[in-house]
Amino acid sequence: MDFSSFPRWHTLVLQYFTHPVLLCFGWSRTWSFCYAAPPAAFQLDLRRQPTSTNFNYRRSLGPKLFNVGNIAMYIIPFIYILPFTIINAKNVHNIHRVWVVCVRKHEILTSLHSLPGSENSSEVTNLTNLLQSDMIRRLGTVQALGEDILLNARYMSFGLMIFLVTLLCAFSSATWRIMDALWSQVRTLRECASRRRLLSAAINQNIRQETPAFEELTDQIYRCHQGSVWHSEVTESLWQSRLFEDRREDWEKVDELILKEKHASLRRYASNALCQAILVIVTASAYLSLIIITVTNALNVPLRTRLLDLQVIMIVWHNVIWNCGLGISLGVISCVMVFSPTPSPIQEEHALKSLYDEDS
Repeated sequence: MDFSSFPRWHTLVLQYFTHPVLLCFGWSRTWSFCYAAPPAAFQLDLRRQPTSTNFNYRRSLGPKLFNVGNIAMYIIPFIYILPFTIINAKNVHNIHRVWVVCVRKHEILTSLHSLPGSENSSEVTNLTNLLQSDMIRRLGTVQALGEDILLNARYMSFGLMIFLVTLLCAFSSATWRIMDALWSQVRTLRECASRRRLLSAAINQNIRQETPAFEELTDQIYRCHQGSVWHSEVTESLWQSRLFEDRREDWEKVDELILKEKHASLRRYASNALCQAILVIVTASAYLSLIIITVTNALNVPLRTRLLDLQVIMIVWHNVIWNCGLGISLGVISCVMVFSPTPSPIQEEHALKSLYDEDS
């Protein structure tokens, strides 16, 4: 028997504590999404307080309640799994100790049966019966400890399932509010840009239609032969200077350019946020499916699947989910979101300032 391949208690402890650690990572992402969720679709940046007193937006949760809930979601999973971890670690240690004794007694039995004339010796037969009965009793203890480990693991998984479902509901709600605000702003910017283009085209068409013909203008031309009053005449060089240019068209071009840039930036930010939310939900759903399998004992442990095989499946499942695609993709998208500029509402003074900077 290969005793070295049997799982150790510290391996079980490390495996159990990966669950609350992953829940903390998931709650950190959920907390950031809940904090960034705007109270209204037209108020993206909560740091910009509205100037009008008629608009008084508050977060859905107060700061004290929000902070208490945030700290509790970090601490409660560790406190919850701690007693189950201690009990199962002791059970695994006892299984190791009992299994060592069983292995030694099995070696003694093997050596007794290998002795010459052991079949006809009553002492060897009595000693063999005692060793076999003791091994059967100890194997029953091992089985009871294994069932206790499985029961505690199912209780622990049930609590983790409640935490994970709560996390998914909070994250999905915050994601819905954020995406609704982002796509509402995207639609607003797109409509503003299209209306500005249509309005500019209509104004230009009306100007061309209402402009009088050259023959009509020549009948109204008259010359003033008198001298200028206080030298207030407009010379040709002054008329062609920038002082008499109509800057309305330039302002419209700058505003349209800003609208296009804001629309592209906001749409890119919304797409990245949606990809990140989908990856988080898929990752959490994969962990939730594993926890549901443990709670419902879908693998029929220990009748169809050994307890050791269940532990191996859980370890492999965690590594595949986090290291083979989902975790790496989520990390890349998170880095892109961190280094992407946060979208802000459009302000008219930005366009005027940029236009005046060009003139200066």
